[in-house]
Amino acid sequence: MRSPIVLALSSATLLVVSFPNFNQPWCAWGALVPWLVLLRGCSPRAAFGWSWLIGFLFFLGSIWWLVYVTVVGWLVLCAYLALFFGLFGVIACRRVTGHWSLVTGHFLIPAAWVMLEYARSHLLTGFGWNLLAYSQTPWHQVIQVADVTGAWGVSWLIVLVNVALANVFWPKTPSRERWTGFFVAAIGVIVV
Repeated sequence: MRSPIVLALSSATLLVVSFPNFNQPWCAWGALVPWLVLLRGCSPRAAFGWSWLIGFLFFLGSIWWLVYVTVVGWLVLCAYLALFFGLFGVIACRRVTGHWSLVTGHFLIPAAWVMLEYARSHLLTGFGWNLLAYSQTPWHQVIQVADVTGAWGVSWLIVLVNVALANVFWPKTPSRERWTGFFVAAIGVIVV
């Protein structure tokens, strides 16, 4: 059994490393995998808590420079932004029933992520920084699709790949579904 705290810290760390100052865009393509594996055995309440923690740690590590403006404001902002991660955790957890179906896991979960990124970017004047797509700015081949889909399409693709990888590493996923999802994600990346 994998430790939930190790999975949560792994996802938060990989997300932080995907963005400046570390600028390792490849980390984003697997950053959600430990988180999605963690959600497999969670109740909705636990999914919210773990997901909020991942979001809080991610924003602490990625917008750390706001500490120079106000420490309290930085902490409050990170706590608020983490709520969107918590909601994602609940949505993804609710969709899990032993394994993710191809439609649920590979289309609706990325769509939920994009919907919450959009909400985060617009609610209460919005905070559009650190969308998952922004981690890919060094990779010009990947971000070209943003001409057509905006940043949302790039974020959707990254989450799609993460869901596919989580299914590959989850032993209870039926073999046919595991590899079908992987090939769907691979085709998406090749098309981009």
